[in-house]
Amino acid sequence: MSEKNIRFELQDGVGIATFQRVEAHHAIDSDTAKEFEKLLDYLERQSDVRCLILTATGSKSFVSGGDLKYFSEILENKMAGLKFHRQMRKSLKRLSALPFPVICAANGDTYGGGCEIALSADILLVQPQASFHFRQAEVGLSTGWGGGPRLVRRVGYHQACRLLLTGKSLSATEAKGIGLVDEIVDGDFMQGVVSFAQRITRHPPEVIHNLLRMLRAAGSKWWDIALQTEVRHFERLWNGPAFKMAVERFVSSDVGKSG
Repeated sequence: MSEKNIRFELQDGVGIATFQRVEAHHAIDSDTAKEFEKLLDYLERQSDVRCLILTATGSKSFVSGGDLKYFSEILENKMAGLKFHRQMRKSLKRLSALPFPVICAANGDTYGGGCEIALSADILLVQPQASFHFRQAEVGLSTGWGGGPRLVRRVGYHQACRLLLTGKSLSATEAKGIGLVDEIVDGDFMQGVVSFAQRITRHPPEVIHNLLRMLRAAGSKWWDIALQTEVRHFERLWNGPAFKMAVERFVSSDVGKSG
């Protein structure tokens, strides 16, 4: 299946889902969020997918987060905004529960909600020029799609504090150094990522499935509490003055560039 903003293909048991909103740096708007849901509906019904790769077209950006232009259109409709974020939160929870490994192949700059998507994968592979920007605080928000608890689980409390409280940007090398990234892939990026996936799919699917369930269960006791706490604080900040100012700055800047 393929849609306007997300393309999907299957190659010998390896599914490749590709974001393709190049003009918006693959930012997530309402249409993309709906397509992502449809993709998950499809994947949950498939028995021939044994590993999923999540990536984006081009080499400049992976996902630049939630689409601030779209947010500006619903700025005064708080319930519409919260509905969108609940939809994305639920989708990433479904992504992280698929019965096969999910590899995020970050092919470029990754911002805000894009980092949260990357953190929902089991394995994170990147191009050498990729970078990660935890800019939630700069737009007056907290993480809202499950990324906060996932970041703590991946890099530990103190590194998560450093990244989220300062908005620190990381190069691919820095991200690998703190355990955020699993491998930096040199050369032909997608060929390297597919080759990595094939090292998984050569094993019997029932073995991979049971290993995955065991690994995902580790440390999950506190997960629901952490996620509920994130949701509570995100919804307090959504449509707050700091967020509105950030969106207005973005829109003014965007108008200036196009004028």
